[in-house]
Amino acid sequence: MTKLIVFDVSSSFGFFRKNFSTTYALTFAVIPRSAVEGLVGSILGLSRLDFPNSLEFSKIAVQLMSPVRKLSMKYMHINHDWWNETLNHYLNNTQFVLQKTRAPMAVPVSVEFLVKPSYRLYVDTNNEQINNRLATNLRNKQSFYTPYLGGTSMIASVKYVGEFDYEPAPNNGEYLPVSSIIPFIDRMPKIKLEKNVYFATEEDTAIHIDNGRRSTGTYSFLYSVKPGSLLVTDRDIVKVENNTYVKFLPTTARVST
Repeated sequence: MTKLIVFDVSSSFGFFRKNFSTTYALTFAVIPRSAVEGLVGSILGLSRLDFPNSLEFSKIAVQLMSPVRKLSMKYMHINHDWWNETLNHYLNNTQFVLQKTRAPMAVPVSVEFLVKPSYRLYVDTNNEQINNRLATNLRNKQSFYTPYLGGTSMIASVKYVGEFDYEPAPNNGEYLPVSSIIPFIDRMPKIKLEKNVYFATEEDTAIHIDNGRRSTGTYSFLYSVKPGSLLVTDRDIVKVENNTYVKFLPTTARVST
């Protein structure tokens, strides 16, 4: 029987771009499933052509370990057209005259970053051999590629927590304290509101990124704005050996009935 491998990841900044944002780059509040697959692939040493298939049906849950904080920042980005025009003149050793119609050298760009994101990840790859490799690398603090949270400059710190048995939680209509984010596709699950507990939702989060860098399916999710649990009654809640309740992120964009 395979176990659930649990480990923490954190960084000073994170960036998980929303695919519909253009001139202003927005980030999801929580690491998407597709990014978790990439992170696990980097630890295992799977290439971007291999990990989408190897980890496609993995069981993955994400728990927030830090408050969601975002920072908007502006910087100047070198204009692609300007660089191409200028570089061609240098390579061909020709002169060029600066014209008003030329593309500007720099373009202002606005981007949104997550500040000090920290997550606890629950992973079962459904493959005992791959699970053992992942657990061994985590225990030994080894990674084949450098793990990061969305951008190569946002290097992630990875800390192994342990391996735990897990089982389906009873589905008798009882509200359970779910510590992970709560994904849904067709309709929002029922939650029980508590005093001083705030939640938010995100939509159109990528399930997978295939080896052609295309998004395959999306999901929505509920999450507690601050680290903690939400009281939820829903199907497919999982009880982990350490008395934690989580819900796995979807592997396909199938509408449940």
